[in-house]
Amino acid sequence: MATRGRFTQEYREQAVSLHLDSGRSITEVARSSGVHEMTLGKWVKKAKDDGWVPDKDLSETERAELERLRKDNAVLRMERVSRIMSMIELCRCLRDVPGQGGGRSG
Repeated sequence: MATRGRFTQEYREQAVSLHLDSGRSITEVARSSGVHEMTLGKWVKKAKDDGWVPDKDLSETERAELERLRKDNAVLRMERVSRIMSMIELCRCLRDVPGQGGGRSG
């Protein structure tokens, strides 16, 4: 199911940073962030065209922690989307069951 999503500027920047600063592929970042590859690719191209500067001021420890936190954040986003989709599917099922509160009467 393809839906047109709206992403905040901060979300876009985090996804771009995850690709450019960590060296992860666009495909990997797109999957973990819930963004279509083409969309992320456009964001990355725009960031490069706008003069993106990688996080060079971070120590190795800070960079490792930042990458771990970004990965954790992406996993949490995916889990959230998964739960939302499950709830939507449950509501659809309940709506279609006769005798349930959400069923159609007529």
